[in-house]
Amino acid sequence: MKIGINGNKFVATGDVALLAGHAGEAAAAGVDAYWIAQHPAGPLDALTALAIIGRDVPQLGLGVGVVPVWGRHPVALAAQALTAAQGVPAGLTLGIGLSHPAMVAEHLGDLYGRPLATMREYLEVLVPLVTTGTADHDGERFTCHTTVALAGPERPTVLVAALGEQMLRLAGRLAHGTITSWTGPNTLRDHVVPTITRAAAEAGNPPPRIASIFQVCVTDDVDRAREAVHQWFEFHGKAPSYEAMLEREGVASASDVAIVGTEDDVRRRILELADIGITDLVVGEVLAPGETDTQRTRRLLAELVGSSSPAR
Repeated sequence: MKIGINGNKFVATGDVALLAGHAGEAAAAGVDAYWIAQHPAGPLDALTALAIIGRDVPQLGLGVGVVPVWGRHPVALAAQALTAAQGVPAGLTLGIGLSHPAMVAEHLGDLYGRPLATMREYLEVLVPLVTTGTADHDGERFTCHTTVALAGPERPTVLVAALGEQMLRLAGRLAHGTITSWTGPNTLRDHVVPTITRAAAEAGNPPPRIASIFQVCVTDDVDRAREAVHQWFEFHGKAPSYEAMLEREGVASASDVAIVGTEDDVRRRILELADIGITDLVVGEVLAPGETDTQRTRRLLAELVGSSSPAR
């Protein structure tokens, strides 16, 4: 299992230098990857930022999780991803998703509609373009007949933010895997991993990458850390699709799926994720209680790099 650090807490600043500094800390900590998200309204373009950051941290895989598809034609996103990948020697992961209806409406207007059909057509254009350089598609939402040059050896990996069964099956069939957020270990084991793995196998595809974002903190003040996670979720992440995953998990709050506790507690839970088939752990660093806990968390992550179950 690959382990990365998530820089989402800095995305809203729009400050690439700040993100680059955080990515440098991730590299110094010894993890495998660094991830950021794309907000529907900016102010930061995540792929452009990663292309800049990649030159300074060539040892890190870089990922965006996720770019909302609304308002971006898949051909334009393919071109951007292929360009950005040339600046990421260790490999670029392009996560795409539908975002949430209310968030899309607030920032982009009346674009959200027919989500499953839109994502299917989006992948039918995007994935062939970034993997083979050619797409030949006539659909209700998108039309594309084009061939592009593929420079350099690196090709972006495409993951789909998928929680429901239909979207997971689509991701297994047409993409390289999925990326989840606010999804607990039981739901991952019993729903996400088997659903997408089965769909990939039925389509004759390799086993999928399954990236999962977790808030992680090594700390002796568990209650304070969980409260920080709860406040983050309430302010940034609360949405019906996330709440459905928490309900499926059987927990009352997002803080209940955070990985918080002593070194032994956190180590055990991370290794359990590797055992159930998570290939990429994306660690959101909890902002409380303090710098000492951040350092403890990073030391543990470095210890686990290379020692957990290998990515498939």
